[in-house]
Amino acid sequence: MPQRVTLGAEGTRLRRGKEQRDHSQNSPKSLSTAALMSSPSLVTRQASRKTDTEIKAKADEIEYHVDYGFNKKDLQKGSGINGESGLSVIGSINYSKSFPLDLMHVPFENILPQLLSMWGGTYKGAMITGQKSGKLKNEWVLSSSDWHDINNDVLSSNSIIPAQLARMMGSVNARGYWTANTYAHFMKFLGPIVLKGGLPDRYYKNFVLLSETVKVLIGMDMKKCKLAALGTALVIWVRDFERGWVKAMASDK
Repeated sequence: MPQRVTLGAEGTRLRRGKEQRDHSQNSPKSLSTAALMSSPSLVTRQASRKTDTEIKAKADEIEYHVDYGFNKKDLQKGSGINGESGLSVIGSINYSKSFPLDLMHVPFENILPQLLSMWGGTYKGAMITGQKSGKLKNEWVLSSSDWHDINNDVLSSNSIIPAQLARMMGSVNARGYWTANTYAHFMKFLGPIVLKGGLPDRYYKNFVLLSETVKVLIGMDMKKCKLAALGTALVIWVRDFERGWVKAMASDK
């Protein structure tokens, strides 16, 4: 069993059991570009992108929807589109190309909040699993004691993290008060430490891959030669996520 790494009240890392090696040895930093590029199928794989026509058609369906057993909220949740935008009158706008994805809203305010909900056992998985309780009983759901320890570690970190680096961290049980900056700090720095030994290894490594990739993406020294390797790292993250989380959730149906 992996041993959890905890943060002491004075900022000292306390390890239960055998001393652990730095998690960065198994992180994407140790993966060379050559290693990432060793699978051409991963490099060339592309996620399908909705076209401008498809987005406008879905918006129109939501705005003036005919009831096929789904209400408007179901259509909005299933597509991520709330309805027709006022910008639709501007003919030069292409919804699939005019608005680039950004790190604030994709990993920090979308992906990570959902991951935290899954780890805490509160993910609303009704559409995926057919469950109505909103509770998932799967191997990635942390025990109440592990979740309690992680929360204490997050709160304890406030006494050792300079205010210039991040705002004070709130409880993981009150994430409604978290901002994009809070989520970013957890993803980049706290998460890889406090989740070590709590999450099963395959899910922990999947998270660390995302964490390390995002840290490179927001760096100030981005080089063009890194783009292919970063793209491959993200494809690997999605692939492993699908093999783990999504597959397990689908098996609950």
